[in-house]
Amino acid sequence: MPNKSEYNLEFRPESYWDQATGFTNIKGEVRRRVIEIAFAEGEIDILPPFIFSDEIPDEERAKASRFHPMFMGGEYLPGYRDTELEIARVSLESIMWDVMSVRAWMEEDGLIHYQIADEYMEDGKSRYIFEPKTSELPLTLGELITMIDTADLTEEHNIGYTGLTSWREKNYDAIGPGKEELDSLADFVKVSSDFYPYLGLWYLDEAFEWYMACIRELKGDE
Repeated sequence: MPNKSEYNLEFRPESYWDQATGFTNIKGEVRRRVIEIAFAEGEIDILPPFIFSDEIPDEERAKASRFHPMFMGGEYLPGYRDTELEIARVSLESIMWDVMSVRAWMEEDGLIHYQIADEYMEDGKSRYIFEPKTSELPLTLGELITMIDTADLTEEHNIGYTGLTSWREKNYDAIGPGKEELDSLADFVKVSSDFYPYLGLWYLDEAFEWYMACIRELKGDE
């Protein structure tokens, strides 16, 4: 686990809705990364308008998938409810660049409601068991990390690993152990958020610690 003293785990956004940007609910992972690169290089103005849409038409999704399956990543996430926002996402550099989307929306009860959506939901039902389901205020950074780390697939979908980032360990256990296999999975999981600036860094630290622990284990087996 990363050093908690280096992070303000009590950080809490004042509001999800006041801080949302036009990019918050873009489903496609590749489109998001293209925007990030273009923004960093000052070339945001040259991108075609469809890049910035929350979702793209079926025809465009099908066309993109013919180039490579990774272009489908995130594009088949379920649609958004009224007021629903993605507050964090976990993306995998798998063949199809699978995405798990942590979402929040407001109900008439005045509470913030949460769900974890992915591209394999049936009848709009989440496949994940997690806490909390609701809160009066936006989650603290620590609460969001706990949600991500303790989320578990429901019994019929369970893979025997807990946490949204555990696909890295699952894949390593399936194809490893070995330095080459380990290197291929070092950047397999990416965690990001428009609302929690240090969430991605926390999980980069976590990935590095996992990597080094595996390296020590490999050396111990030599």
